[in-house]
Amino acid sequence: MQSLLIEYDAFIRSIKVNTNTAHALLLGAGASVSSNIPSATDCIWEWKKDIFVTKNPQNADRFANHRDEQVRQYIQRWLDNEGSFPALDDVTEYSYYAQKAYPIGGDRQSYFESIIEGKKPAVGYQMMCLLAQSEIIRSVWTTNFDNLA
Repeated sequence: MQSLLIEYDAFIRSIKVNTNTAHALLLGAGASVSSNIPSATDCIWEWKKDIFVTKNPQNADRFANHRDEQVRQYIQRWLDNEGSFPALDDVTEYSYYAQKAYPIGGDRQSYFESIIEGKKPAVGYQMMCLLAQSEIIRSVWTTNFDNLA
């Protein structure tokens, strides 16, 4: 099977000989992480932490860092013991915890607006824009909640 990974210089040559070919770009999970936008996993853990801390406010300082593995394990054990939350890595976690943390739709919108506010597109997005201006990329499809594309 032919490798789909090519060196940067080979990519440039490929684009050069295919400038008349319409390209579409599909951006998926994690495309915006390089622009300091939290990943879906980061959001899920932040929501889990927020739910835990608001139910256990005496632990707010101790469990503030939702990226710490020990904090995650403790919070996940608490969630599991509660018995009403999805299992770790369940496919419904993202939608469940977004809804549970922010049951009001406008609050969810405000949450997402706050985490993208002031973020600058990383070099990949800048390159994508240049390719679009040159009409090499003609459409971009994304599941991402940010407006970087």
